[in-house]
Amino acid sequence: MELYKVVFDSLDWQAAMPGARFKVFGNGLKQMRLVEFTFEFVAPHWCEKGHVGFVLQGELEIDFQGRVIRYPEGSCILIPAGSASAHKARSLTPVVQLFLVEDLQEKIICDKVFAEHFAADWIDSWNSHNLDRILSHYTDDFEMSSPVIIKVAGEASGTLKGKEKVGAYWAKALELVPNLYFELITTLVGVNSITLYYKGARGLSVEVFHFNAEGKVSKTYAHYEA
Repeated sequence: MELYKVVFDSLDWQAAMPGARFKVFGNGLKQMRLVEFTFEFVAPHWCEKGHVGFVLQGELEIDFQGRVIRYPEGSCILIPAGSASAHKARSLTPVVQLFLVEDLQEKIICDKVFAEHFAADWIDSWNSHNLDRILSHYTDDFEMSSPVIIKVAGEASGTLKGKEKVGAYWAKALELVPNLYFELITTLVGVNSITLYYKGARGLSVEVFHFNAEGKVSKTYAHYEA
């Protein structure tokens, strides 16, 4: 990105849940999101987060626990955070696009919906043996710590950093275990972190993921049966 300029056409879409996707750019304590959703989108719960934004395309309605307000194209959205402003959005047109500006310092991205979506997609990406898809969940400079790294990669610290090094390690692991398959047991949610308990090639396994403000994994710690 250029200084003082963000080109959203150069950013990849990220799936949020069925019928919704977004592009995001974060810098310091703020982030900007281009959000798109369709008739398929159904709000899974009452959202208590604050939103400031603008309707670029389409029309939506927002239900404030019984008080419904319509937002046509060109409308501004200004919703304060808190239970008093709990809300659910619904598309009134085939496609709705919003531009949102959000405070990162107050943002905890790991709620139940995010965690369940991440867990399902992470497990499926590994079971598909698609390395590019697996790596798409992580930041470019993320750190991976695992006792297996010591044995397979020969790294005494047990930690690798960056997609290039971790990607090479995972590529080798997929070669060594061509029939690799993960079975998710349960998902635990923390503060900007998620823990997956699953059954894998090494038996029962636990992996802890720490996320940045954009919803990408910045650090991960793998644990296996002794």
